[in-house]
Amino acid sequence: MFKRFFALFATVLAITFAATAQIMTPVTWTSEMTMTGDDKGKIVVTANILDGWHMYAMDLPDGGPQSLEFTFPKLDGVKLEGKPTPSKAAHRQMDEMFGMELAWWTQSVTITQNFTATK
Repeated sequence: MFKRFFALFATVLAITFAATAQIMTPVTWTSEMTMTGDDKGKIVVTANILDGWHMYAMDLPDGGPQSLEFTFPKLDGVKLEGKPTPSKAAHRQMDEMFGMELAWWTQSVTITQNFTATK
């Protein structure tokens, strides 16, 4: 009887751990591209961040966590104008673990990249 109970308990425990070990997706992304003139446009990317999570900013110092980075494929006929620009300033705070000031966003942030169509 004890062996059956132990086997059942171990099976339930294994299933519970497997169910809770799923990959989290704390940030979901949406994007859109709009034309703002005859040859000007913008790419708008919005990050929605789950409560209790944060997303690091794009300008972190070396030696810290990985900064947010946008990489656009080389497109013939499109010239990127400037750097991606966030809709709001990131929260800045000293992080004792890294021994440096870090910056991050919570809840949501929108990043805009302007471009010019050259063809």
